[in-house]
Amino acid sequence: MTRRLAANARERRRMLALNVAFDRLRSVIPMSKNQKKLSKSETLQMAKIYISMLSTLLQRRANSSQEDDIEVDSLSKL
Repeated sequence: MTRRLAANARERRRMLALNVAFDRLRSVIPMSKNQKKLSKSETLQMAKIYISMLSTLLQRRANSSQEDDIEVDSLSKL
């Protein structure tokens, strides 16, 4: 019986930690104020989309920066 109580306590702590982690993840995913709380599955899907969008944005900025550097190099040779 004591083993079962200990296992239940560990599982409660594990689930609490997991729920806290999902709450933290939800807090950084942009969404409308009136939107309902996302489920765990929806949170993971939205996080994946958001990370992909941020990655694309960074790629575009890096490419844009490289193009700017090329233009500056070309102009300096004139």
